[in-house]
Amino acid sequence: MKCSYHNINFDLNVLMIEELPWTQAFYREALPDHPVQQEQAFKQDVLDYFEFPLKHSGAMPVYELGLSSCARIETAFEDTYAMLVNAVGRLFSESNSVLMDYMGCDFLRKHPYFVDYARFTFRDHGSARQAIYGRFDAVLDPITETVTGIYEFNGDTPTMLFESVNLQNRVCEEVTGDTEMQLNSFYPNLQSLFNDLGPIPGKAAVIFDQDSFEDMATCETLAQIIGEQNTCLFADVNEIDYSFERRENPFEIGNDPLSVIFALVPWEEMVESFPRAYSEWANWASGVTFLEPAWRWFISNKGIWAYVTHLLETDSMFAQQYRLLPILKTYTTPAKFIAAGVPYVAKPKIGRMSCNVEIFNGQNDKQFGTEGPYTDDAVYQQYHAPGSVVGRNNFIVGMFMVPDVATDLNAMRGATASTLCIREFDSPVLGVSNERFIPHVLDENR
Repeated sequence: MKCSYHNINFDLNVLMIEELPWTQAFYREALPDHPVQQEQAFKQDVLDYFEFPLKHSGAMPVYELGLSSCARIETAFEDTYAMLVNAVGRLFSESNSVLMDYMGCDFLRKHPYFVDYARFTFRDHGSARQAIYGRFDAVLDPITETVTGIYEFNGDTPTMLFESVNLQNRVCEEVTGDTEMQLNSFYPNLQSLFNDLGPIPGKAAVIFDQDSFEDMATCETLAQIIGEQNTCLFADVNEIDYSFERRENPFEIGNDPLSVIFALVPWEEMVESFPRAYSEWANWASGVTFLEPAWRWFISNKGIWAYVTHLLETDSMFAQQYRLLPILKTYTTPAKFIAAGVPYVAKPKIGRMSCNVEIFNGQNDKQFGTEGPYTDDAVYQQYHAPGSVVGRNNFIVGMFMVPDVATDLNAMRGATASTLCIREFDSPVLGVSNERFIPHVLDENR
């Protein structure tokens, strides 16, 4: 990999009008001394969010990746996703006590019925067909252009979708003259998915937090696709309600019952908002589809990597099938790393936004840590440093996955690696306050 610099002619007004027509309505305000009808400006949230491309549009860093590396990168993520699905299927066959050994956290201890609901969504074919996207976070070696370590999979509330798909597409066209030379097929792949599934029975809703620009941008990207051939409401999370009288179809917005719901809200927060509703999941689970499904929470829980490590170390058939994947050893205690003098990372099982992540060296001395609200159960993962290109800061890659309907239409448990995104940061651990999206293009000569 290398980095080059380009004038990308970044026009925020045009970007918002063309790509986020619904969201922009929430994020414009009247300029001082100008009537609303004549001139409006974007709120500070939007300007802050696009601060990096606004400041660097005259010399935007763009990573160049060899075209020949793409298949190898895609395969690594697709095979790892298949492994996670295999692992969570095995986990759901274990006793609840074993499941809690790896997944245990305050949320599950408080709401144990969520385990049964998740098992249902995994095993029922209609419910299993509920996953539409997710994102791996991983290390890509900039010299070999291979995936050398996968940190986690976010199959619950992955963000940075808008810039990874839409902004990436616009930059690629600016730099190369077309939209072909990029690893970015999320939009057409998800379109194809919904085309193959056909119209949704009843009404769908995409639920967002209108106080978060990133949430709204992510949700509008999905709502545009879902709404191409379906009735799709676009609403704030506070508008959704639950009717205990309508047992088989209880979720609603206004007087409209919903049959399909995408909510960019962590499962633990949704359950906390409607605990009785989710404790009665058996009444409505066959008639209400949630995107993303409850079973995906279990492959977003960092404890799944401790269970995967357990399988790799104890199950010869599992190890034979997946041992060559770039899996980082993970345990529920740091004892093995401490005994071996190996650096490791402590992270909350259901932590988000890189909060409360701590790095320890081979002498078990804490080297770095991020702040955050999580005091819950943690896992301990083999330390693997992020990548770095000469002249640039640390970076990790994300890979957005879309279900592979071509090979697995009934259960949709396979996934296609669809869009690569690169995030730079200037500290040992990526964080919301220091991350920035960097676009990429492909070099067809290598």
